[in-house]
Amino acid sequence: MNNRIKEFLKNHDIFKSLSDDELETVASLCEEKSFNEGDVLIKEGENSSSLFMIEEGKVSVSKKNAEANQDHIIQEFEAKTIVGAMALVGEAHRSATVKALEKVTAIVLYVEKLCKNKYKELLSHLKVNLSKNIVSRMNKANKLVVSSLTERLEQKELHSELGNVITYMMVLVFIYIYSLKIINLAKFQVISSTVISLPILIVFAIGTYMLIRKSSFSMASFGFNTKNGLKSTFQSLLITIPVMILMTGIKWMVIRTVPAFHDLSIIDVSGGLAAGVGGVTLLSVVILLVAYCTFVPVQEIIFRGGMQSSLEMFLLGKNKRLSAILISNLPFSMIHLHLSFTLTLGVYLFGVLWGYMRSMQGNLIGAIISHLILGFYGFFILSMEKIFVY
Repeated sequence: MNNRIKEFLKNHDIFKSLSDDELETVASLCEEKSFNEGDVLIKEGENSSSLFMIEEGKVSVSKKNAEANQDHIIQEFEAKTIVGAMALVGEAHRSATVKALEKVTAIVLYVEKLCKNKYKELLSHLKVNLSKNIVSRMNKANKLVVSSLTERLEQKELHSELGNVITYMMVLVFIYIYSLKIINLAKFQVISSTVISLPILIVFAIGTYMLIRKSSFSMASFGFNTKNGLKSTFQSLLITIPVMILMTGIKWMVIRTVPAFHDLSIIDVSGGLAAGVGGVTLLSVVILLVAYCTFVPVQEIIFRGGMQSSLEMFLLGKNKRLSAILISNLPFSMIHLHLSFTLTLGVYLFGVLWGYMRSMQGNLIGAIISHLILGFYGFFILSMEKIFVY
């Protein structure tokens, strides 16, 4: 067993400079021990009398919080590491607790045996090596601390910048919502508020784009990229088609069960177009469709590209993606309040779906395609607004 212990000692800075005779001596003073999961190798506050060289397994190092009476793990060590080495310099009490996280095999060196006169020179040699090892570890730790502090400072600055982006975007969105309300109060007869509000929405989309461009983050991090575009398109269609079927089923069920809607048709193309414009003419239809095809990408840029992406980067925790989706869809649904509260609730659910696509796919392609299809199908083919705005 001594030969195996000698080989282990040679691989550690504290012992590798020793001669073969010195290694033989140290190995003869060691003992191999096994510990089960949960066993304590070293207990904080006890006298320091030995050091442990971990051959197999993993251990944790923890410090006690006297006020809370709790142990806090500060580090974990695996095989080929040494714990409790400060016993070599005569440290009176253990500064931390070491516990086995799994089955552990360790080589134990009893320091009191080294304190005999005949080992005095060997002990001095080990103390010098330990001091060099501590200095080396402190230098590495200092570099890590500096690197960590620099990284945290950069993250704090980026976090602050994201906070500003989100704040400005919220202001833009609420101004837009008030603008829609003013348009609605004006009661335009010739053309819908959708068409009238489009220039306003474009202005806010440009503002959002400029905020993103001025930030320190890449455009891709806000979904402005075509990476995996074909895959995103395919995934979007796979999700969208079943939703279209579900929408058709919902309208059929409402027509069958609600007396007020018995006279409605499931497919009502002319009704959908009439709801969008004052009179169904070829020009008005073209205007409405162009407006809609512009309206949808602009909405996605603002709410999924700008707001949701910013929140995903700003929020912390394992549920930050879900939180970002749910929060960003609140203002998205609110811009439909001037039409109907029921419609607003329905739009929120669709917004969650499109937010999920944006988050999972990493771009805006899938969300825009699904939004275009479902919106067109719902309002211009099924005329769902007749139910929601009732």
